[in-house]
Amino acid sequence: MPRLFLAFALLSALPLAAQTNAWHSPATIAETLDLPQGVWDGTTLTYSNETHTVVFHSDSRRLTVNNLLCYLNYPARGNIATGDWQICAADIRLLRDAYLPAPSTNAAPLHIVLDPGHGGADNGTRATTRNLREKILTLDIAQRLQTSLSNTPHRVTLTRTGDQTLTLSNRTEFARACEADLFVSIHANNAPSAKAEGIETFALALQDAPSTNGGSDPRGIQPGSPFNTSSSALACSIHRRLLQPGYYPDKTAPADRGLKRAYFHVLRNAPCPAVLVEVGFLSNPEEARRLSQNDYIDSIVAAIRQGILDYTSTPAFHPKKEDPAEKDSPPGNNPPPEPLTPDTHPENTQPPEAP
Repeated sequence: MPRLFLAFALLSALPLAAQTNAWHSPATIAETLDLPQGVWDGTTLTYSNETHTVVFHSDSRRLTVNNLLCYLNYPARGNIATGDWQICAADIRLLRDAYLPAPSTNAAPLHIVLDPGHGGADNGTRATTRNLREKILTLDIAQRLQTSLSNTPHRVTLTRTGDQTLTLSNRTEFARACEADLFVSIHANNAPSAKAEGIETFALALQDAPSTNGGSDPRGIQPGSPFNTSSSALACSIHRRLLQPGYYPDKTAPADRGLKRAYFHVLRNAPCPAVLVEVGFLSNPEEARRLSQNDYIDSIVAAIRQGILDYTSTPAFHPKKEDPAEKDSPPGNNPPPEPLTPDTHPENTQPPEAP
């Protein structure tokens, strides 16, 4: 096969956005992240100083950032051992701007929309060992989180306040009507194996990047989001807090399943920085037991709350602003719309959409 054709074939296998993006070598990664040159041990490439440690895993999209499991948007290319290994510049920018930023003094009040997953005719998943349904659990967490944020400068609205059936489109349309600054969707997980466990936090995959979640591959060309950095910083802040043992009654943190990337509808269509949090597996008897206990749910709530507050103290925090000249009243002064109900949205007669 001619070399030119082979090179073109290899390039074409990459996502379109990755083809047109710059790529960083190990040396330029160190420079961009302001870290010493990486150390290769035959399996991992580690960049570390007194504040941060970033570990890239050979032949994998996995990396750990200050002991937090994350995933690259685009697979690395080349080989570390042979010296031609490279990471897409878009991933390195997210590392620098969303995962490793120094604290700042941002403190602007936000309008936060919390989205309890499922509801009404859509039960979501359900624990096999106890009477615990996802739609009830997610609403409980969202309502407790709303209460816990009531003593902050932020306004909090829920997409549903009862057992209503909502489509995914309803949820993002509601956030748009609210002029939301943040969107946090809350879910519980399920797996065929009862051994699956842990917490996952999702942000939108970058333009045309392969999903890290099976079954959510992009449908056609994906335009990405103008909120990539902010969404990634929010996901990182929440995920980090959810994995800190000190929040939990027995000082044991859930398993870390990673900060992942997907094309979920609510992430694709949210009008602001958005994340989706999976708080544990109802298919795992032990996690279902913990998620049925009030003190454990309070721990989840406290961790998400602090993650949101952490996010507002990072340089990646950019509350969505609108030009006051385009509106009849200053942003933030309009009351939020009522939570969605089947009566106000005929679309709710449709079957629930897949994530």
